[in-house]
Amino acid sequence: MQARPDDNDLVMTVDNKSADKAATLADRISRAFVARQMADTQDLVRIHRAGRLADVAGPSDALRAAVTASPIVVPAEARQRWRITFRREPVAPDRVGRWAVESWGACLAASGLPIAGLDADSGRARFAIGAPLPAGAAGEAELLEIWLTEQGVRLFPLRER
Repeated sequence: MQARPDDNDLVMTVDNKSADKAATLADRISRAFVARQMADTQDLVRIHRAGRLADVAGPSDALRAAVTASPIVVPAEARQRWRITFRREPVAPDRVGRWAVESWGACLAASGLPIAGLDADSGRARFAIGAPLPAGAAGEAELLEIWLTEQGVRLFPLRER
C-alpha cells in the first residue's frame, strides 16, 4: 500500500498479501510515527520553557533599532605586509602568551604606523607572531608580521623618531 505523496506526506510501503492487513499495518505504523514525533516536540518545548534553550523568536525591537541606527564603519583594507625578525632574551613565565600579544598590540598602536585593524570596532592591531618559544628560551630570529593600510611606508623616517 502506498499513499499518493504531497509535500508533507510520508511514503511507506507495506508488503503483505492481504490488502486489509497491509492497510492496518500502515495505519499503525503511521500513528506510531506521528505519536513519537509529537512526544519529541513536546520534550523540546518543555526544555525550552525550562530555560535550557535560547529563545529563537528573533532580535528584539530595541536591538533592531540600535543596529539600524548605528553607522557601519568599514575598516581600511591592508595594503602592505611587513615581515620583521627580532631577537628575544629569555623572559619570565608571566611575560609570554596573552601578555606578549597585548604588549605587541599596544606598542604597534602607539608607533604611529598605519596599522590595519586599529580603525575597526575592536581597535586591535592586525599582526601575527611566529610560533612561541618557551619563556626561558632566547630567540635569535623571531618572526612578526604586521599589516599596514598604506603602501610605500618607509622604515627609514620611522627610525629617526
